[in-house]
Amino acid sequence: MNQMRRPILLSLACATLAAAAVLSTTTAVAAPAGNPSAYGLTIVKESAVVPPHLVEAFGFARSVAMARPDDFGFPQVVDDTVVLPAVSDAAVNLATARPQTVREQLEQYARPQLKDGDTMTQLSVPDFSAIWGRVTLVASAEGLTAGQVLKINDAVFDLRNDATLPQTDIVSTGIDASGRVVLTVREMTAPLAGKVIEEFGVEVVVVNVDANFTALPADRASDTSPYYGGARITTPSGGGCTSGFAWTYSNPMMLTAGHCSPNGGTYTSPSGKVMGTVTSGSRENWDAGVGTVYFSGQTVHRGDLALISLASGVSSSGRIFTGLSQSS
Repeated sequence: MNQMRRPILLSLACATLAAAAVLSTTTAVAAPAGNPSAYGLTIVKESAVVPPHLVEAFGFARSVAMARPDDFGFPQVVDDTVVLPAVSDAAVNLATARPQTVREQLEQYARPQLKDGDTMTQLSVPDFSAIWGRVTLVASAEGLTAGQVLKINDAVFDLRNDATLPQTDIVSTGIDASGRVVLTVREMTAPLAGKVIEEFGVEVVVVNVDANFTALPADRASDTSPYYGGARITTPSGGGCTSGFAWTYSNPMMLTAGHCSPNGGTYTSPSGKVMGTVTSGSRENWDAGVGTVYFSGQTVHRGDLALISLASGVSSSGRIFTGLSQSS
């Protein structure tokens, strides 16, 4: 396996919350610009990224889209604003509601979901007040939902296994800050372009050509971004541990065992690439010599857990390795 797998979001990093303002709603958004290729697909030199000052707003909008993937589209950065497409009838109706109603409903969608044993006083509820004015809810009844774009993302990547395409040279696919699927190839061929256009059209998929791209083979022992669960990772102390499963809360994360980093710290992949960090106390619940303890501010045991906040430029995927130790 020489291809990179499906990053769900490109270049999402942490940033300080911006000043509070008022939510705006509208009914139209211009499509991102690009350069047409000889085969009819749009060529981009690089994936659209989220500006640092919009990261929190983009993460909020993405949380809404992931919580309601059949109602909203993927967020897009347009003219220094995060646009959240409202696609379903219910979402379109919401876009025409009073700003306060829109704000309350979107915040409800973006909040972490309660589980058994949780209470509102135990659950950390984010303060969303600072993102308003940077998020625009757009009525887009003819657009694609986040769920549909995710399926297209996976389907485009899986064209590498299409027997009718003898040489795809597909490197990766991912959904960038324009809300489009970016297909990265070493070389674009007419048969591949024709297949993409036939199955997905020319609006949602754009192409990045990187003739010099080389990817490490990804398996349990040498996983690469986007990281899967069940793979070997290197702990802050230099030992080995195992990734659990992908987690998203505004930003991409990865679950692992708390005892792997009882004092927090930086995790790396087996190749030495920085994967992300665990914050001591609030993102891990293991004390050496004691075992599992409460998370800060909670009174319910959660098991042996740590949550890795992934570094900028890397992501996690909702997939887990199965099979033997060298499975891919």
